[in-house]
Amino acid sequence: PEATETVDVLYLVLGKNNKLITSMKEQREVAKQSDNLDNFYLRLNSLVSRAREASDALQIFEEVSRDDQMLPTVLYAKAMLNFKVGKPLEMENILRTLIDIKPDHAQALNALGYSMADRNVNLQEALRLVKAAIVFLPGDPHIIDSMGWVYYKLGKLDKAEQWLSQAYSSQPDAEISAHYG
Repeated sequence: PEATETVDVLYLVLGKNNKLITSMKEQREVAKQSDNLDNFYLRLNSLVSRAREASDALQIFEEVSRDDQMLPTVLYAKAMLNFKVGKPLEMENILRTLIDIKPDHAQALNALGYSMADRNVNLQEALRLVKAAIVFLPGDPHIIDSMGWVYYKLGKLDKAEQWLSQAYSSQPDAEISAHYG
């Protein structure tokens, strides 16, 4: 497995996308037979996220996942890859589909709410989505950060500071630090 992974990374780095797609489709079949598609798609997403061009990452992921379009893991990864290529509305549509299929998908609820707040659109819906996400993952620092960011965008600075302070105390990464600052 380590050798295959190394070869796949080399295909990606060298821009040999067709060879990578062929390799990943073969690995998908093995994962499907062993009922392990979710882990396969998590690995695939991790791999393609290292592509130099986000458009290559999305193209590879879409080609490999063609037969599994409605799996929550696939939908979430595709949504995030669409965001990376600058297609926030496509990301939003995919996340809405995912939430329809799996209403308790905290990451999808959070990503959709955060994206809307970040673009300063539908802030009340963004707040509702992030509140739903926090019910499913109450201690997640990224969801807590999103709650603060939504309140900031709503102009409720006291609430924003409370949530962002909590997120920063839990995980002072770059994005949370920037929001808190």
